[in-house]
Amino acid sequence: MAIGMKPVATGANRQNGILVNDDVEALRAASPAEVPTADMNPYIFEPPCAPHIAARAAATKIDLQRIKSAFSACRKKSDVVVVEGVGGWCVPLGDGLWLSDIAAVLELPVLLVVGVKLGCINHAVLTASAIRQSEQPLVGWIANVIEPELLAMEEVIACLSAQIPAPCLAVMDWTPEISYGDLSGCLDHLKGECQLRTPPGL
Repeated sequence: MAIGMKPVATGANRQNGILVNDDVEALRAASPAEVPTADMNPYIFEPPCAPHIAARAAATKIDLQRIKSAFSACRKKSDVVVVEGVGGWCVPLGDGLWLSDIAAVLELPVLLVVGVKLGCINHAVLTASAIRQSEQPLVGWIANVIEPELLAMEEVIACLSAQIPAPCLAVMDWTPEISYGDLSGCLDHLKGECQLRTPPGL
């Protein structure tokens, strides 16, 4: 069984005095096991901005040990934990702390999701290079089509496949609407794709 975790989330709405983030809710809907919010999402901030800015505005310091403890709690409820990032591999979380540090401290392999749109080749190739330089294992990538009218889309995805030094595990077609229920099974699919070549923390 696989469940999702998002250590840091920004851009949340207040509902009955509680901060709610769409990404966290999507992961909760796709996760078959009940996991306390504090474990699935240790840090949540209301402003839709970079994590280090949101954390500073909230007078909060993001702590890797708190994230590691939450990850361990999630692991006790599942076979695999799929950890979602925030913003990108090189997004700052605070003083000298980066998103990549979360993958390092949790000893996670990395699955790169590429938003397929104009300009994505440069961003994806640079990100893949940064991941490899960090010595974290890049186990694969997913093409997430977010610009369905992109010119020469097949050629763009072919170029990405040639330049990213990891297999393309899936191409997610654009859809105008998707419900959280439609995500059921996605985490287990990622587990099935990656578990044979990665440690059990994916």
